[in-house]
Amino acid sequence: MAKKSKRVTLIYNENAGSAESQSDVVELITRVGFTVTCFSKKKRDIDKALEEPADIVAVAGGDGAVAKVAARMRPNGCPIAVLPLGTANNIAKSLGIGQPTVELVASWHAEKMIAFYPIAANGPWGRSRIIEGLGFGAIEQAIAELPSKTGFANARNKYAEAALNAPAEELKLRIEDEPRTGKFTVLEVTKFPYIGPNLPLAAGMDSSGRNFAVCSVEDDPKDREALAKWFAKPHDAKPPVKVRTAERLEVTGRFRQMRIEGDLWRNKEAGKNGDAAQVVVLETEAEPLSFLVPQ
Repeated sequence: MAKKSKRVTLIYNENAGSAESQSDVVELITRVGFTVTCFSKKKRDIDKALEEPADIVAVAGGDGAVAKVAARMRPNGCPIAVLPLGTANNIAKSLGIGQPTVELVASWHAEKMIAFYPIAANGPWGRSRIIEGLGFGAIEQAIAELPSKTGFANARNKYAEAALNAPAEELKLRIEDEPRTGKFTVLEVTKFPYIGPNLPLAAGMDSSGRNFAVCSVEDDPKDREALAKWFAKPHDAKPPVKVRTAERLEVTGRFRQMRIEGDLWRNKEAGKNGDAAQVVVLETEAEPLSFLVPQ
């Protein structure tokens, strides 16, 4: 009796900007012996896709598509395979996954997986699962001012400009049980070494660990200048940031806006409510998801 081929649910982002068409990706996966059912990355289609019986959920797209799918996956379910078709592809880069090839897809048969612990986030917007990260300060200001499609050089220059000019965030932190108060040019929480336009902000971060990285730069002119210089040319030196790892973080402040994954949350409250202190609590989830990685 012939061995039954593994079932792949493919979620394809048609807006990723890659030259790889949906039919190209389906043909690539089929060629190495998988059975493929394809869906778009629209929310209703993702929800429908994840109801299908599958051995692998493959995401063809950029970081946003991968994060949206992973945010809806069941812990200890089938693994996620990433086919990077986006611009930055920070998740794939952090996991050592290169461009879609026959060799990459064939490696799925080996079922080499890493555990991935998402972040459970509670804040003024409600409750959500965080896959990439969340941040305050210069980076979220740069994101607010950038067009939806832009090149690395333009994005890095905008980050550098924000590092020099963005208002500092006055925040109270509790990292695990350690309190800390300060004014921050940047406070970024990330599960991956790379963020934004391929910036290795948390270089050395182990994405398979239970911890997330808490990256901070305080409101000091010399620190701002060093950060701006690094944003513009991030591979010339180590990032001028303090990095802590933690499984729990509490942030209290008067947030105008913050980065949640690749999007912005803005405080829409007016008057006294708009100036009230707000609290964000981040905790590592107890059960992991799984990502397929090359051998």
